[in-house]
Formats: sequence, C-alpha cells, structure tokens
Amino acid sequence: MRILPDYNCIYIHIPKTAGNSIAEALDTLPATAVFDLPDTGLYDPDIELPDIHRPKHIKAHELRSAIGQEAWEQFFTFAFVRNPWDLMVSSYNWWLQKASKWPAYQPIVAEIREMDGFTGFMASRLGARQINEMEGNISDWITDRSGNILMDYVARFEALEESWDVICDRMDVPLIPLPHENKSERSHYRTYYNQVTRQQIADRFSWSIEKFGYTF
Repeated sequence: MRILPDYNCIYIHIPKTAGNSIAEALDTLPATAVFDLPDTGLYDPDIELPDIHRPKHIKAHELRSAIGQEAWEQFFTFAFVRNPWDLMVSSYNWWLQKASKWPAYQPIVAEIREMDGFTGFMASRLGARQINEMEGNISDWITDRSGNILMDYVARFEALEESWDVICDRMDVPLIPLPHENKSERSHYRTYYNQVTRQQIADRFSWSIEKFGYTF
C-alpha cells in the first residue's frame, strides 16, 4: 500500500500482483506531504515482520475505515488483479523460494515442503484461504463488505505496462520505469493443475473470475 498526498493517489497492494515493483516505482516520486495513518490496531510498525503486521497489504475497506470516507474520496485509488490460477501458483512458489528468509515463516515453509506438491498446498489452509501469508481472496482487497468495488481503477497484472501508463497519466506524472521485483522461478501455471485443483480455484475465486473475465 502507498498513500501519496502530493499526487492524490492511493495504491492498494494485493499480494503477488507486481506490488513490490509498483511500490518501488511510486517511491521514486518526489514527495513532501506525509499522510499519517491513525493507530487502528491493524498493524504494529515496531514488529520486524513483513506484510501481516504492517499496512503493506491493508485492504481497501480497512484503509477507508481508518482514514474516513471523506479523505478516501479525495484520492485516485487503484489496484492490480491477476488471473487466480496464475496467482496461486505464484503464491506457492513464493513460499518455497522467498518466505524462508523471514524466520517466523520457516516452520510454514517446512510444512509446505512436506506436502504433496501443489495439490497438497491447495488442499491446505494456505491454498484454500490465503494469498501468501495474508488471508483473503482478490475481492477482499478491493471491495466493501457488500461486494461493491471501492477502487477508481482496477488494472490487470496481465496488462501491466499499458495499465501503468494510465496510472501515471492519472497522477499527472511522466511515465515511471517499472522494476521487476520479487519474481519467482517456475514453469507455466497450467502445468501445476489437475482437474481437482483447477476447480478449487474456480470455486474460491469465482467472483474475480466472473468480474474480470479470467479463464484457465
């Protein structure tokens, strides 16, 4: 998540949607104003753990509640979504390739390595209810509790460059180069699936699949 008062912009970071690259690009913008988040209890800024204890992956409805509806409406708000079949393969490989650098996650990584590959991962809580270490579906990050989209602009990871052009234009800034951060090494997502796991994604992410027209 990023709040940039100088550019009237809020970015909501759904895990595994190029968020580190987007945040790094936004951080290159010169800025003078700071938006202080109130102490909502949603995170602890003193804990040296990523994500779950920080507002990096705060959901839109949580942030809107924290700053208030009036403040929220003053910003251009955006997020990126991703094909759920691809997203969950990326999440699986994040656990295997990236997560162990944080000691708190090493027991989970060890547990995943004992599972029956991606099929076992998808049968676990991690595959059934989480994206990386965060609980929720794509819709949870960008909608209110009634299912209404809260964002001004929802872009697709699959059209990252074109969408980034739109976002920079909306912020009235020159096109900012996007670095490629936090990439996992893996084969094409379709090779991970069987009929059961393919349907698990279809069921879990049905709202996002229908809303954004994703297919396997």
